Amino acid sequence: MPAAPLVAVIGLGVCGFGLLGIGLAALVGGGSTLAAAGGVLGVAELIVVGRVIERRQSARLTAITLAIVQAALGVAFIAAGAPLGLVLIPLAGLVVLPLSTDSAEQFFSARP
Repeated sequence: MPAAPLVAVIGLGVCGFGLLGIGLAALVGGGSTLAAAGGVLGVAELIVVGRVIERRQSARLTAITLAIVQAALGVAFIAAGAPLGLVLIPLAGLVVLPLSTDSAEQFFSARP
């Protein structure tokens, strides 16, 4: 796997596990609905990680879309006064930028 898709998969996995942990903590500890929504996004990101590893072009587009939603969630966290949003936005960039390169396009276009 080339470096660009690998960075994106690692970034998406880290974000997915982090958001899943935040969502579970919100459900158990009585946190905000925004944090619980982050948990749902985390589950979706972890599912997409598996699809990206299978080299599916649709999973690449879904990963980019989820990263954009994650950035919007980061903005919502910042607006609510939670500093977690300052971490979510750059991690979303670690997914979008590597998956938008030519090497990623060639990797997902080629059939294994």
